[in-house]
Formats: sequence, structure tokens, C-alpha cells
Amino acid sequence: GVGGTGEKQQVVVHRCRFLEEAKCASVCVNACKMPTQAFFSREMEIPLRIKPDYETLQCRFQFGVQPTAEDEMEARSVDCFAACPLGTSLSTRCAGSDSA
Repeated sequence: GVGGTGEKQQVVVHRCRFLEEAKCASVCVNACKMPTQAFFSREMEIPLRIKPDYETLQCRFQFGVQPTAEDEMEARSVDCFAACPLGTSLSTRCAGSDSA
């Protein structure tokens, strides 16, 4: 809200170095997005939705916004990047590695 509470505010990371270096959507989701959202929710008591953009390598941190099941499904359903180091050993979707 208004008044300096930080609620409903967002930070845009214009070039996520983690995502850029990992070159893998699954690593982004499982090693950054999910743990960071859980940390803010559990430890800081601030809901946080992280929305990675796999085309631009931008990432939006939306504070005060609870992640939805649809957000998580969308983040996990991304095709492997052409440069993904795991892409050659997994099925067509990196996120499929969760069940392997």
C-alpha cells in the first residue's frame, strides 16, 4: 500500500545473473524462485511472488503478493533453454527433472 509499508511493491532485476549463468529454467525455479519465496514468507513474514521472464532474463520480485498455483505451474512448464547443460540428458522440459 501507500505510506511506506512496502506492500504491493516490486523490484525488477533487469538481468538475473543467476538465471543467465545457470542457463536452466529448472535451476532458476528450484534453486532460486521457490526457496526465496519460502524464505520471505516464513522468515520475513512477507508474501513474495517472483516472476522470472526466461526470454529477457528479467525477474520481478512482487512483495505483498502471494504466489499462486498457476504461477508455479507456469514457471515449471518452460522448455529447456537451447544452452541448458541438462537439456541433452533430460526430456524436452527441464522441469521434468523433478520426477526423474
